[in-house]
This record gives sequence, C-alpha cells and structure tokens, in this order.
Amino acid sequence: MKRLVARSILVAVALLPPLHTSNAQASIPPEPSPLRLADDSQSDAGLFHLIGPDVPTGADHVRYRNANKVIQVGLVPHEPGPLDVWLRAPAPFGSTITLVVDAMVGEDTVVESLGTITLLTGNRLLPLPSDSGSGRRMVVDITAQQVWLVESSGRVSSTFLMSGRRRPTESGYELRGRFRVYSKSERLWTPEGASGRFMVRYQRTVSSVGTHGIPSVRNQLVQSIDDLGWPLSDGCARLAFNDAKRVYGWAGIGTTVVVVGR
Repeated sequence: MKRLVARSILVAVALLPPLHTSNAQASIPPEPSPLRLADDSQSDAGLFHLIGPDVPTGADHVRYRNANKVIQVGLVPHEPGPLDVWLRAPAPFGSTITLVVDAMVGEDTVVESLGTITLLTGNRLLPLPSDSGSGRRMVVDITAQQVWLVESSGRVSSTFLMSGRRRPTESGYELRGRFRVYSKSERLWTPEGASGRFMVRYQRTVSSVGTHGIPSVRNQLVQSIDDLGWPLSDGCARLAFNDAKRVYGWAGIGTTVVVVGR
C-alpha cells in the first residue's frame, strides 16, 4: 500500500506545471541597442537622426538596411568618430522597421556592426527645405530622398519621394549644388540593358544625372514604388511613373535644379 501511495505522489508531482524559474529566465529583456534617435528626428515622415557608438578608424561609410527587406539599403559617407547620421526609411504610418547599421570600407566590406534598432515610422511628406534658394525651381534633397517642384511665387505645386544617391562617384557626380536642365528625352536606355521613361538631365557627368521613372530590365522594374525614399540609384533620382511624367512636363530646358542635403 505504501509503495502505491508513493508511486501516486510521484505521478502527481510529474504532472505539476513547471516552476517559474525558466519563465523568469525567458523574460529577461534583451540588451539595449547602442543606437538611439536624436530629438530632432521626424518619425511620422520616416526621417531619422541616428546617433550611437564610434565608427572605427579605417571605416569611411555607414550602411543602414531594413532587416526584413533586402533591397532597402542606404550607404552614406562617414568619418571615424561617434555615429551621427540622418536617413530616410519611410513606410505606411504606424509601421515598424528594424534597421541594421554597419561601419564600412567602401560599399562591400563590413568593418564593424554598430547595432540594430527597431523604429516606428511613417511616410508623411516633408516641407520644402529652407536652404533651397528662390524662384521657380526643382529641389532635390539627397538626405530626405524627396523632390519639390516650386513655382515662381514660392508655392510648392508637387512633392514626392525619390530614390537617389548619397555619395559621390568617380564619374563626377556632385552631391549638392545648383544646376540647370540641359536635356530631356521621353525614353532612355543604358549600356547595362536598363530602360526608363521621362528623363530630365541637369548634371553633366560621364553618363549624366537627372530625374526619370523607375527603370526596368527585361520588363521587370528594378525596385518597387514602396522602395522610394531609399537611396538605391547610381546618381539619378528615380521617381514613380506619374511623378516622372509630371517633372518631364513641368521642367523645361534651363529650369533651375537645386540639390541639397546633409
């Protein structure tokens, strides 16, 4: 009889729920991210001022990328020292995005991981930059990845996201400056086999720089409209089809183009 009682007790103990010790260990919060947002970030527009640990000696760029979407990557020049970078990572209002940030040599070699941060973002369009000149002009902001068409009165008639570039190239691409439209073509082709629509050229380089619709290769767009706001091009400002068409009709030869950005 005693053996039967003991066996019953052992079975009952085996059926008891586990102690809370393992649950307590599972609920230990993760290490805080070394990355943080500065107070002047505008999260509802997906415009973030990111600060954090030192970019190590030898690095010359910082790469930031969406951990959940491979194509959404940005690369910006950065000297060694405390991380201090502005970036645009838009998405529908209320979305979250996880950014992975690395110190780089050039565009291919990771020197050191600087951390990961999850942010609440949005896609509100930003107002016209205050340092964008005057008169009738097109304003291109390489940090905000946004374009404004400004009338002679100063009224903004259109504004929209773009995908441009945030670093210079050996072809002579300048990050910022004041230019004029010197050439337009309704269709364009590249030696690499890409094609596009509504090219408006305003910067003379080896291959020229301007605005145009998102290009395609073998009838496949190289990026989606949802990727606009990320600096994905080799220099030109890629636009949604209707926005590129609007610029093509609005900008004539000689129209002023002001390129700004941090």
